[in-house]
Amino acid sequence: MSMVKRGGCAVKRLLVLFSLPFALLVAGPANADPSPAEVDYLSYLAAQRVGGTADSLLHVGYDACSGLQQGTQAPVVAMTLFNDAQTSGSGLTMQDASAVVGGAAAFLCPGH
Repeated sequence: MSMVKRGGCAVKRLLVLFSLPFALLVAGPANADPSPAEVDYLSYLAAQRVGGTADSLLHVGYDACSGLQQGTQAPVVAMTLFNDAQTSGSGLTMQDASAVVGGAAAFLCPGH
């Protein structure tokens, strides 16, 4: 009986040992450097004086890309981002939301 129990532990250890590299691969790096397109997008937003952290601006930019790729017109996407910002309290103005959509279309999802 003790061999079965010991064998079960060995199987569990092997399972954990082999699943750990896969989990790290799927998770990816915690703070990956932004791509050149993301740097251009963030630089564009900085020139437009849109405030926020890089992570939050990238998140909103990719949200804008999702809307544009679904065929939603840019002004509607900007209004949606603005309304979401009002709900969350992020402080994104309508002018900022329009800049985010323009920057996303130009840099993050060109040819959407």
